[in-house]
Amino acid sequence: MKIEKGFYYSFKLKFRKQEEQGVVIDEGEDWILTKYIFSDYMVDGFILFNKKFIKTIERGENEIFFEKVLSANNKMDLPSRLSIPLSTKKLMKWLKDTETPFQIDGKDESVCYIGRILEILNKSIRFKDISAKGIWADGYDLYRMDSLMMISFDTDYINSIIIYANSLKE
Repeated sequence: MKIEKGFYYSFKLKFRKQEEQGVVIDEGEDWILTKYIFSDYMVDGFILFNKKFIKTIERGENEIFFEKVLSANNKMDLPSRLSIPLSTKKLMKWLKDTETPFQIDGKDESVCYIGRILEILNKSIRFKDISAKGIWADGYDLYRMDSLMMISFDTDYINSIIIYANSLKE
């Protein structure tokens, strides 16, 4: 299915039962950037879908209805100054260079990891985790770049944890 910027879609990903929804902002070589629809009509940050893990993309009656509701509530506007590279290596470099905290979601829908990139290796990233209590891990985890399915950032949850963690330093 050909996707178009500014439209609402449902994404079915390999290994996951739950569909994810978003308003497409841009599509690149490896990733699709969307405004993240957290639940029903709640827009919360951004989510990137790795194209190689997408089984299906849907835009049916349900998606069109949701889009109309979001439009009526002025939540379909796309950010005008968001320029994110959408090839994996360049995306990882952007996340590291901008020190953007982000969430990694994998096969297990009940687990996610929030943190930032410390270093980009040949095929992996060194990722520093932050706990749900706002405590940064002492060490780091390695994640293979080709295994990253979904990346979200600038969500209320992530931003709240980071703000809280920063308040602990003071």
